[in-house]
Amino acid sequence: MDKYRIVETLKNHVNKNIGFIEETRLKDFNKDFALRFHYESTKIEGNSLSLEEVKTLLVDQRSLAGVSLREIF
Repeated sequence: MDKYRIVETLKNHVNKNIGFIEETRLKDFNKDFALRFHYESTKIEGNSLSLEEVKTLLVDQRSLAGVSLREIF
């Protein structure tokens, strides 16, 4: 099975079964995914912030002491 078919099969499985996941759990998953996505994206670009620091900025909406603005913007 080629990679496209594997991904398509997995996608269909998720779409069929997503209704069985509790809404609060799904929201938590989506928040976690978004946080990790932002962390990994900025890491690729050379940002040195930790996952916890990214959470502090995005979720807690607090600034970080001792972090240059270049790292944040």
